[in-house]
This record gives sequence, structure tokens and C-alpha cells, in this order.
Amino acid sequence: MTKPRGIGKGRPRLLLPMGRYTETDLAYLAGLFDGEGDVIIRQARLRSGSLAHSVRISISNSHRPTLEWVKAFFGGGEITPCAGAVNYRVWRLPWGVLELHRLLPLLLPYLHIRTREVELAIRFSNLKAQQGGRPNTPALLYEKGQIIEDLRKARQGGRELVGTPTRSS
Repeated sequence: MTKPRGIGKGRPRLLLPMGRYTETDLAYLAGLFDGEGDVIIRQARLRSGSLAHSVRISISNSHRPTLEWVKAFFGGGEITPCAGAVNYRVWRLPWGVLELHRLLPLLLPYLHIRTREVELAIRFSNLKAQQGGRPNTPALLYEKGQIIEDLRKARQGGRELVGTPTRSS
């Protein structure tokens, strides 16, 4: 087995310049993300009483070497076991803000199932970036709430297949 290109020391990072991924690379990752990916927006109440939200993106798989390859090739956080797996071990590779902003937009043309979830995650993250640490306004809270509700609907079976499946002869 050859070592995946891009394995290095230090903080996980995107290991190739963004323009260096081929269409095949991106299509492969999009297919993996369509089947095994997860998009959530977490909410926490701060000590001050205000609400804080964060977008969490991850890929889970029972085959850890697959996730190690994805991390080496595309970046990501620490691969950890998922809680709650009963009959076999499942691993999770989280992606951070860097991957959300730089990699997920490149996957959009290749996604078929999680397109809406990824669009909403990008929109929510961009909204947070525009906010720049300033307090939530009523309008901002409303917009965040709409995105969260739309994401909830998309995750609860509201997924629609995007594109037309093709069949090779």
C-alpha cells in the first residue's frame, strides 16, 4: 500500500492548493460525503445568556483507512470513534471552518443528495463571518433561525436527488 500523497506533520490542513484537485478527486469526495457526510448547526447558551451557533461538518465511516486517506488528501481534524455504534466501530472525521469555506463550495457541483444541506451550511457560516462577533440583532436571529429550520427539514428526509442519474452502456 502506498502512502497517500500529502501526509505530513503538524496541524491538519488542506494539502494541495485548491486549484490542484481534479474533477475525479472532487467527485469522489462528493460521493463519499453524499453517503457518509453530516451537516449540523449546534446551538449553545453562553454564560451571558446569549445563544451561540456553530456549523459542524463531518464524514463517518466504518473503514478508518478511508477517512485517513481523505484527511491526508483533503484535510480535516482528528479522526475519532463515534459514540453509539453497536455492532461495529464507526469513525468520524470532522472538518473545520477552513474546509467548510474552501472545500465544500468545490464539492457543490458534484453533490446529488446533500446539496441543500451544504448550501445552508455555507450560507450560515458566511452569515456568522459577516456578523464578525457583534451581538445578534432580531433580524439576524430570524435569518439564522430560518437557516436552522431549513437544515432540519433537509435532514429529515427532505433531501431531493439533484441531477439526473446516468447509465453507462
